[in-house]
Amino acid sequence: MLRKDYVQVRGGEGMNPLWKQQLAGLAEKGKHYLDRWWLQNKDKYQRLLAKPGVVPGVLSVLCLSAALQLTDQWQVVVDDEVVGVTEDRQAIVGYLQELDDCNRKEYESAEMINDLKLARSFGIPAVKTEDMQLVLQDKLEWGIPGAVIAIDNRDVLAFKDLSSAQAVVANIKQKTTERLANLYKTFNVTALNIRENLQVIEKPVAIASLVDEATAETFLLSGQRKEVRHIVSRGETFTRIAASRGIRPSELAEANPGVKATQLQIGQELAVTVPDPLIHVEATAEVTETKTVPFETEYVKDSSLYKGEKKTVTKGQNGIDEVTSVLTLVNGQTVGSEVKTTTRVKEPVTAVVKQGTKVAVVTGSGRFVWPTQGSITSPYGMRWGKMHYGLDIGASRGTAIVAADSGVVVYSGRRGNYGYMVEINHGNGYVTRYGHCSQLLVSKGAKVSRGQLIAKVGSTGYSFGNHLHFEVLYQGVNKNPINF
Repeated sequence: MLRKDYVQVRGGEGMNPLWKQQLAGLAEKGKHYLDRWWLQNKDKYQRLLAKPGVVPGVLSVLCLSAALQLTDQWQVVVDDEVVGVTEDRQAIVGYLQELDDCNRKEYESAEMINDLKLARSFGIPAVKTEDMQLVLQDKLEWGIPGAVIAIDNRDVLAFKDLSSAQAVVANIKQKTTERLANLYKTFNVTALNIRENLQVIEKPVAIASLVDEATAETFLLSGQRKEVRHIVSRGETFTRIAASRGIRPSELAEANPGVKATQLQIGQELAVTVPDPLIHVEATAEVTETKTVPFETEYVKDSSLYKGEKKTVTKGQNGIDEVTSVLTLVNGQTVGSEVKTTTRVKEPVTAVVKQGTKVAVVTGSGRFVWPTQGSITSPYGMRWGKMHYGLDIGASRGTAIVAADSGVVVYSGRRGNYGYMVEINHGNGYVTRYGHCSQLLVSKGAKVSRGQLIAKVGSTGYSFGNHLHFEVLYQGVNKNPINF
């Protein structure tokens, strides 16, 4: 379409659909220009006629006047500004018709907004018709009866009709409700307002300034971006800072070149580029959610268990609280929260765990020997996405397994994924386990010495080949066997 890429509508001015009528008759006024000039100045020139040598000069002026009346040049005046001179009046009128047709093809009610005039021109050089058409394409604007969204009495967005503008406002408010629905099963919006003075007004708007609803929503909620400063506080990470500001970690990194995300310091200043929205949708809502109440653990001393052994008597269960809170949101982000009521739905069940106090008759030295002959096939640490608490030592089936240190056998038998397993309490806080055995050679309660044969290598339990799964625990916590 032949029209400008951007047009600013002048507030308070209506559209003038009579551009053709404006042009009609204006051309004739130019024909009388010199006649009026002569009537205004004839007394001065009549006094000059009596002077010698003046008549030829006056005749020259009159001849020039006659010649100018024959000049077919036209000033093109847009909103009281002369934008150029043309010799081809009909070409300009035809081009105006072309522009008018193009705009009416898309919008039937389109009318030219500008005040356009053509008047005879004298002494001003004419421009090419093509250049004059480009000037008009840039200067002229067509409009339709539409609507605008005004913020604090300033028009910011133009729409093709009133319903489109109203839909944008309604959709923006709806986004807050949708966000609450995604986060909470139960909620009630008690207040929903736009902080700024926002108005939807029906008025003529320029076609080139029209926006669609999606673009308008993004513009109102994002606006321009601005840079603010953020001071790093205790416990903050790159990811947490970015989330609190509503941006991606990559955007935070881009705004702070040279800053290492893993080496943030308390008090360090970061640059944060954040949206600067044109409007702020404020909402107050009551939300109800369930929260977990962690169970407590009660430890009971038991002399029948060796020191370092634990046995769960009652499994703990978390409780549930139903919490109703009053939230304050701005543009969908929670900026305030206050607990209104808390109702206990389910009480937590305290876990009861027995802790052994029995001291082993044989006490280990704290210095371990290698429990079998072979090579390490899987080290201690993360494996397949989870923690591997032992050390796997590959060996042939039937290879001897010895006690890593002196102690008392507290378990000898089959246990879940361990398969056949021996557990020894060394009486000094250390416990060792030997899993996947093919044969057990000691019984529970047996006293064993450092280096004593206790079992043979196998592949029982959750195993993919003959090996010894060797664990070391101190005060009930797994340690890396390679360190002993």
